[in-house]
Amino acid sequence: MRSALFLLTYGAIVVNSVAMVLSHSGEQGLLSNETTFDVEQRSNMQGSDLHKRASWTVAVQNIKNSGGLGRDFAATARSGSAMYVTLANKPNGASQPQPYNLLWQEGTNDWALYPLSTNGNNIQVDGGVATVVRSTARMESFFGRGNEIYSYYFSASDGAGNWYSSNERKAKAAAVGTSLTASSRDPRSMEIFYVGNTGDLRHSYSNDDGQKWVIDQHLWDGPINPISLTSIASTRFAQLAVFWTRPDGAIWGAWLGTSGWQGKQLLGPGSAHSSSRLTAIARSELRINIFYIGNDKKVHQIYWKSETPGTWNTPSEPISNLATSPGSLSAVSMNFNHQEVFFLGSDSKLKHAYWTEDAKVWKSEALPGASSACQASGSLEVVSRKDGTMEGWCKATSNTDLVHFYYYA
Repeated sequence: MRSALFLLTYGAIVVNSVAMVLSHSGEQGLLSNETTFDVEQRSNMQGSDLHKRASWTVAVQNIKNSGGLGRDFAATARSGSAMYVTLANKPNGASQPQPYNLLWQEGTNDWALYPLSTNGNNIQVDGGVATVVRSTARMESFFGRGNEIYSYYFSASDGAGNWYSSNERKAKAAAVGTSLTASSRDPRSMEIFYVGNTGDLRHSYSNDDGQKWVIDQHLWDGPINPISLTSIASTRFAQLAVFWTRPDGAIWGAWLGTSGWQGKQLLGPGSAHSSSRLTAIARSELRINIFYIGNDKKVHQIYWKSETPGTWNTPSEPISNLATSPGSLSAVSMNFNHQEVFFLGSDSKLKHAYWTEDAKVWKSEALPGASSACQASGSLEVVSRKDGTMEGWCKATSNTDLVHFYYYA
């Protein structure tokens, strides 16, 4: 469900070829082999530069020959020039969803859909999906199946890259159907978080470039709301944190410090709606924001500032007065002066709220052009591949398509 928040030099980021309905204007060419690109440093776009909002493009992205999509998917940008939507897709005639990627590369006009399994192994998905990017040449996608979590990894050298199946299980005692979240705090480390088969919060990790995984480690006592997990990481400051809700609506967090894992309750029972997922962003090493849907069916936030490291700020007012369909929501930051949250309104159509350092006030509206409804129970994912861009997806009510939306300033 959740992908890593890939932090660049100073702050936040977080085959069967198929022609997609939605293409990117001005980006033409043939699909090439996957290629690595240098990470582009993001500009310091000021809030005043955002007052003229560029237009949004919204359309249905058909998954050809799909008989149904899994609950969760993950969206990631491996660089400013390559984006992935990793999903569980059940091809027509198949009995269960299987791991697939949708890939877009700069210089291509359309997206390509291809299965990750090429040898018949690791071909079923009945749980969560998460992807973590460690560098432009390394990323890994994780899939839940029963009590196990398995993965595929991307590795590149000399500009060209391929996907490989990992034979090592990343969990053997996960709760069936648990959501997953994954993060990387430095180019050699990865960590995934999930609910264990006894209801506790667990994690598995590698600090050796994807080798020598330590799996099924107890992190925090349950009960855990299994759809609520979200994590953040900083590759510059080696920060790592995970957040979740309990069935009673309390919001909790745990973070890796110099003395090991620490954590506490951030908001008390009754705070989060029982169907709410969480989303979190770190605009820089100085700011962390967590967003959730409250029992009033409005989007709320709590946030952390480095000036008061022992305190989480808990505003009582929502960031938007728009009513939601409790479930998925996603946040993104194009740069450390901007943050934006996407959610589904009571009509199940896309809405968004945005904030800039310059304006210091939340503004919200229906996402322009968003006429297609989405499933609140499915994933909603948004990425910013470079400054001035946002691109997102939610699962259409057809259960065989994605609603795809993007913004280019």
